[in-house]
Amino acid sequence: MKVFVSSDIHGRFEVLNKIVDFIKGREDIDLIILCGDITGDHLYRYFFELEDQQYEDYKKIKEMLSVLNRKVLFIQGNHDVFSVDKEIRTICLIVLMMLLRISYL
Repeated sequence: MKVFVSSDIHGRFEVLNKIVDFIKGREDIDLIILCGDITGDHLYRYFFELEDQQYEDYKKIKEMLSVLNRKVLFIQGNHDVFSVDKEIRTICLIVLMMLLRISYL
């Protein structure tokens, strides 16, 4: 098994295009691992605005890599704040709000 590993794309889709082109020409690569900081550093006013922008980056990256028909593993980095599962984010927010209310009582 051969593995292609990269990191720190930071939402630069032109870099990802070069990676996709490289891997397309390599039938021997079975697995792609992206080790963090895959999404862009966007300007934002609120944290959730950044998270939503990065989630859009994630969806585009996932779509771009899907043409390769290879297994892909993403590892979130310190610049990646998006949440893949929006339901989990909502549950975490509800729990956080409940905890904040309790602490103020």
